[in-house]
Amino acid sequence: MKRLILSLIFSAGISTMLHAEDQPLRLAGGDISLLPSYEEYNTPYKDKDGKTIADLVTYAAETLHWNACRVRLFVNPCITNPDDGKRQGEVQDLAYVTALGKRIKDAGMAFMLDFHYSDTWADPLKQVIPTAWQALTEDQLYDTMYTYTRMCLRTLVDAGAAPDYVQVGNEISYGMLLRGKSATSSDRVKPWEKISAAPEQWGRFTGLLSQGAKAVREVCPEAKIIIHIERTNSQEACVQFYKNMNEAGVEYDIIGLSYYPFWHGRLNAELASTLSGLHTA
Repeated sequence: MKRLILSLIFSAGISTMLHAEDQPLRLAGGDISLLPSYEEYNTPYKDKDGKTIADLVTYAAETLHWNACRVRLFVNPCITNPDDGKRQGEVQDLAYVTALGKRIKDAGMAFMLDFHYSDTWADPLKQVIPTAWQALTEDQLYDTMYTYTRMCLRTLVDAGAAPDYVQVGNEISYGMLLRGKSATSSDRVKPWEKISAAPEQWGRFTGLLSQGAKAVREVCPEAKIIIHIERTNSQEACVQFYKNMNEAGVEYDIIGLSYYPFWHGRLNAELASTLSGLHTA
């Protein structure tokens, strides 16, 4: 099965989304997850001439010619500002995301949903199980991964905010829903290793991913599933990771890669090598 490669290039908080390989389709846009919370604080937005932008979502579509927006989703975010009681940071619960997703779809743009499967930001060093899920057995966790994903997607579809792209996890290079401290969890995988090097850890990880993917296929059959990592400075790690996904039979359509110039460095040659390796693997 031929898959697309999606590069998420982050610079100054802006993501540019591009379908690579030999496909003609390009998605240009950004992650606008915090926009409604900024609007709640009456943050002003101006165009290049200093005129106030009434609706940034519509402006992005009609003036900036964006055709896609990404929004992250947390299970039960609860961070609040002690000064005014308003939520900040990881504020994107299902109700918040549903309203924003509807605005994106109404503006004629594609909606990319980014499941974090955590109450807080998930990245290579932090893949913390939501508080409400921490006491679940492994079997219960698999079931919850499926039922939660399905419930969220059903809610979005019913509200007219069906996602066009779904990230099953965010930057899951080393696994997801890890027990204990993420950086030292015994459930952690190493993206450059074959499944045979840690079959229990890889089996757990790919099993969870398959539960999420199953829900996407059932509720949003037209949506494209993204498996998203950030080891773009290592062709070896990226190629082996997705070989493991294929070996385990994980359902996905798009390879998602984060590339951070300010962390990975200006590694254009290494990034090109990684993309080339994934294309030919």
